[in-house]
Amino acid sequence: MSIKIISDNKSWSDPNKTSHFPFGLGYTASLIDNQLKQHLCSGSIIGQNWILTAASCLQNRTVSNIFVGVGRNDYKLNYSYYTVDKIIIHDKYSPETKQNNIALVRVEHYIRNSDLVGIIRLADEKQLVIDEGYPAEIGGWGSKTVWWFLHTLNVKIFGWQQCKSIIANNIMTTNTNTTTTTIIDSSNVCLVADKGKGACNDDEGGPVIMTVSMRPKNQPEDNRLKMKYKEYKVLMGVLSSDLSCGQSGRPDIVTNVAAHRQWIKEKTGI
Repeated sequence: MSIKIISDNKSWSDPNKTSHFPFGLGYTASLIDNQLKQHLCSGSIIGQNWILTAASCLQNRTVSNIFVGVGRNDYKLNYSYYTVDKIIIHDKYSPETKQNNIALVRVEHYIRNSDLVGIIRLADEKQLVIDEGYPAEIGGWGSKTVWWFLHTLNVKIFGWQQCKSIIANNIMTTNTNTTTTTIIDSSNVCLVADKGKGACNDDEGGPVIMTVSMRPKNQPEDNRLKMKYKEYKVLMGVLSSDLSCGQSGRPDIVTNVAAHRQWIKEKTGI
């Protein structure tokens, strides 16, 4: 059994409750192996028929051997299922350096919105650089012991320079215990969690979500300061193939959505 998100937090205790969106249940999709009928990777619903995921999830995959499940936090329960009609892997994806580890999956029919399913807003170019220490959340199915629930984990942005330093000193290794050649630049983001916690293996492709504030528009400057800013969630990252698995001292390195915003728009119109 693959180790997945190492956390104690289930995202939702009642899979049939429809009164609210838990962390990322409504936005999170499962990419499922059509032959084995097993969870392969995670993804995020970004449009009526588009899923954003990691390129590392889709190498050597075709539209006929995966399908998409949405709308449940319990992997054992029935999803709403969708067949896939297109896979787009970033043409500059490098398995060696982990750069541009991003891909799109288009499902054949529109995904139906409901109390359990929704579309996540994408981070834009203005959110390319995120302050160190800014809080975010990641999600994936399970832990070492309870693998079938969608779990969540609170994380924080980790500085690029610190990530580069770890790599330069050969401290960071991949999940196969070989030295990684991951390049740290504006195309990715580093995340850290509490000791012993982190994303791993089948969490690949899953969402990294942050809450941002929007200043009210069309208000006099003096009134703006008195009004509450509107908060909303955006998809700022995609869990990729360089994940910590909770190993102390290792950040998770994820794909920066804002850095690939133009590519996503060109391919999907979103």
